Amino acid sequence: EHPGAKMKDQNGREAVSSVSYFAPNLREHLTEVLDTMMAYMQETGFLDSIDTLVVDCGQAGEGIYPPAWTQTPNGLDTPSGPDVFWGYDDYSQQNFRQTVQAKYGTIAAANAAWGKNYSSFDEVEVPKPGGPGGGIWEDYLYWYRDSKRNFIEEQIKMYKAAAEKYSNGRIKLILCII
Repeated sequence: EHPGAKMKDQNGREAVSSVSYFAPNLREHLTEVLDTMMAYMQETGFLDSIDTLVVDCGQAGEGIYPPAWTQTPNGLDTPSGPDVFWGYDDYSQQNFRQTVQAKYGTIAAANAAWGKNYSSFDEVEVPKPGGPGGGIWEDYLYWYRDSKRNFIEEQIKMYKAAAEKYSNGRIKLILCII
């Protein structure tokens, strides 16, 4: 439904299995999928055997960023390789612009902080490693970190609501963060 929803690294490569945290309707989709899984486990009686659920914090339990190996062409088959950053898909770019616009209010204030000369926030792009340093890179790194953390917090709430709905809180959550 949203072909551009996969994360992209700074080199334009799409992730194998990681979806942009800002893809349209992602949270609704994840909530629906979790609800479907829990309902199925309840219908089959399997849910009665479950005491805990592990909250999905990413393929490697990463609390800050997706692991680099999910961004490589062969995904899990190539756990080593060059470090990559995510946030270069269109949805992430748009969210980054919105975030810095909310922080600075005007493009003039952002330009002053970054030492840049953008005419509007529409021109702002997520900086690449080794590119412009200073304030815009710092804003990107905070956005990068906070985006993942916020997503994990949202997933904890989703899982907690599902555990409450299907087990009246009997099922506890496990967070595996590496």
